[in-house]
Amino acid sequence: MGAEFKIEGMGDLLDEVERMATAPAKIENAALKAAAQPILEESQRNLEKESPHHLGKTSFQKSSVDTGKLKDSGEVSNVKKDKYGGQYVKIQYTDPVAHLVEEGHGGPSPAPAHPFLRPAFEAKKDEAAAILTDELKEALK
Repeated sequence: MGAEFKIEGMGDLLDEVERMATAPAKIENAALKAAAQPILEESQRNLEKESPHHLGKTSFQKSSVDTGKLKDSGEVSNVKKDKYGGQYVKIQYTDPVAHLVEEGHGGPSPAPAHPFLRPAFEAKKDEAAAILTDELKEALK
């Protein structure tokens, strides 16, 4: 007595398994980028604010953001992997003067720092963590 079996749709099954294997990475990447967005937006708002002058004046004579090029150069990077197997995104400003504005510079005419990224991170890190948690919980449903 024998039995005959016929398996159909193995290719479809393998395609579905492959899709399921790549889905978590896409969800994690989207969650990381969504969590970084409030920090980016806050840093851009910080760039619009006048900052205290290093010589004791309460503010600069003109706006610290004249052209908007620095503010418009802000972006959230693509997801990257670190050496420990984790993933991260960077909030970066591609304008070459960004680090000089954040940290100040020595001159020939010394300019004070106008921190905009670190205060944004400090102000929005809890919101970013909540967004990341919510996005991942939603994906698990």
